[in-house]
Amino acid sequence: MKTLLTLLLSSTLSFASLASPTVEMLKENTRIETKGQLVQVHFTSAMEDVVLRLTDRYGKTLFKANYTTREPVVIPINLSQIQEGNYVLHVIGENGSNQYELENRKEASLPLMAYGKKIGPNTLSLLVVGLEKPGTRVTFFDASNKLLMQETIDEPKGFRKNYVFDKFPVEELTLKVTDSQGREKYIRFQD
Repeated sequence: MKTLLTLLLSSTLSFASLASPTVEMLKENTRIETKGQLVQVHFTSAMEDVVLRLTDRYGKTLFKANYTTREPVVIPINLSQIQEGNYVLHVIGENGSNQYELENRKEASLPLMAYGKKIGPNTLSLLVVGLEKPGTRVTFFDASNKLLMQETIDEPKGFRKNYVFDKFPVEELTLKVTDSQGREKYIRFQD
């Protein structure tokens, strides 16, 4: 009789451990990390019948997936394909759910940092900083937007260079700087 009772008790405990997680178990065993537009859902222990659902501010489901894990696992969710805004990630078990607020923002690209300075009547200095890749194109135009000169400078971080134009005063020049990422800046020299 004791053997039967022990067997019954052990089988009950083993089936209870496979039951769907309660709200407290979900909260204890779930960790959410965000880095940029990547969300990582960490389950720190085995989870049975858990649903991840991502909704927008109107409650529309954008992502839904069911998971059953036998060990700790990390589930990545990429938000780069959806619009900027606030979203809610629902971690749903059979006995309840937890909600996590998420904000999706695209990384803003920094402007091209290029500076021009007149250092003489026909001489100017160009400073370009904050470049990520080499291949910056420098183009000069006269007052009628006629192309005077174009060159590519292959410096990876930035550069400083002086230009001398014997036939044109600096005030009549327009300078266009384009980096390898396509960012542009126009510089005009006026008194």
